[in-house]
Amino acid sequence: MTNQQIAEILRSFSTQNCQRKADKIEEDEDEFSGKLDLRHMGLWATDVNRLIREICQLDMETSRMLSSIDLSFNELLSDEGALALSNHLPRTLGEIHLIDCGIGDFGGGAILEWMNDAHGLRIVNLEQNNMSRALKEKFIEFANSNPQIMVVV
Repeated sequence: MTNQQIAEILRSFSTQNCQRKADKIEEDEDEFSGKLDLRHMGLWATDVNRLIREICQLDMETSRMLSSIDLSFNELLSDEGALALSNHLPRTLGEIHLIDCGIGDFGGGAILEWMNDAHGLRIVNLEQNNMSRALKEKFIEFANSNPQIMVVV
C-alpha cells in the first residue's frame, strides 16, 4: 500500500484532520509504513466503512501490508463501524486499537468473531467502550485461550 494511495483515500473525507493526515503521509514515507493511525479524526461509522472497503479494494498484496490500525477516539464509529471493520479488515492484521469508539455489544461481538479468524494478531485494545460485562468476559476468555494476543477491554 503506497503512501499516495492512503493519502488519496483520506483526502476523500472532508475533515480537516484527515486532510492534515493525508499531507503528513505524503510528506513522510515512514508516516504510514503499514501502520494506519487515525486517532481523533472525527470519523463516523459510514466513513470507516468506506475507508476500510477502499483499502481492501486495493490489490491483495497491498492490503496485506496493513499491519496495524488505530481508530481510537472516533466516538461516532459505533457498532456499525465495528461491524464494517470486522467484515473488511484483513485477517493478517497484527494490531487493532478501538479505544473510546462508542462500540457496544453488537459491534464488540463482531470484532470478537473477526479475532477468531485472524492470523498473526498480537494486540486488540477496546478500552472505554460500551460493552457489557458478559461480553468483556468473553474477550478475557479469548485472551486466556490465546496468550500470544494482548487483549484490553
